Amino acid sequence: INSDHAYFIGAEIDVNNLKIAVVDFDMNIKYKYSINIKNCMSNEVIILLIDNILKIIEQSEIPKEKIKGIGIAVPGLVNKDGIIELAPNLRWVKVDIKSKIEQKIGIQVIIENESKLSAVAEKYRGLAKNVNNFVAINIKSGIGAGIYINNQLYLGQSGSAGELGHITVKEDGPLCGCGNYGCLETMASTPSIIKRVITCKKQGESSMLFENKKNIEEITLGDIITFCQKGDKLCNKILESAAKYVGIGVSSIINLLNPKLIILGGDLILYKDIVIRRVAEIVKTKSLSSNRDVCAIKMTELGENNALLGAAIVSINKYLNLRESLDNIFSIYD
Repeated sequence: INSDHAYFIGAEIDVNNLKIAVVDFDMNIKYKYSINIKNCMSNEVIILLIDNILKIIEQSEIPKEKIKGIGIAVPGLVNKDGIIELAPNLRWVKVDIKSKIEQKIGIQVIIENESKLSAVAEKYRGLAKNVNNFVAINIKSGIGAGIYINNQLYLGQSGSAGELGHITVKEDGPLCGCGNYGCLETMASTPSIIKRVITCKKQGESSMLFENKKNIEEITLGDIITFCQKGDKLCNKILESAAKYVGIGVSSIINLLNPKLIILGGDLILYKDIVIRRVAEIVKTKSLSSNRDVCAIKMTELGENNALLGAAIVSINKYLNLRESLDNIFSIYD
């Protein structure tokens, strides 16, 4: 493959960050940077997205005519017209990014859910290259799963399959943004971990973290992991609990779908030792042995770039008109 033949833009929108990358024809990330979008409204994010796509094209010194597609990963539900129907953690409802970018930049845009695109990246560049049945779980501000069945990405009847974050794992758990109580997202997402630490502080629990971080509203997942590694009991307890609930979700997938491989990604890679150990313990007690014995559970090797890379890969395949392995994901755009 002539990697310089064409280039593609991959972008990922999350609650606090916007990541943009230029990917070559051989699916390698050539340039990448991140922009803080904390507290930005949807119209502000669209402006930043357009401005920074143009900026990264200019800085890469790649002729614009060589940019053949733009793929964007979002933490929400996307309809067949590329409209973001609902992104609860972004507080977006019916937001149209696709047409606005296409009008301003003049390059075809594909919008899709970040977890599905993470699975695409794993299929083409990651651990699932030779696996027909697998699930890629992404945990950041929300929790989602990209599901491959018989070598095809499974979308479900309306395109919203994989909302793992909204299975109930604790009947009397916290209220979720979806309106339900005790969703996996309220127990294991990054914001839920931080929220639980802040609640413990307000309830008077002690921690080395609180002694070193006076403004509890500025606590990050990185802070919690750092003090867990220093032996802080509270931070360790909260991360262990989050990993336990991830294990419950993984067990449900193993029992329901009988996959060969489950890939864990997103912020889980930041405390992967706890996650892998705890998930294995839970799966051993809550999944059927016949299904568990044929399923490997691994941490992604693509790091934080899986959804970003997946977004570019669907644009590459759309450009090439390759349908055999991604037929489902492309058919919804026709």
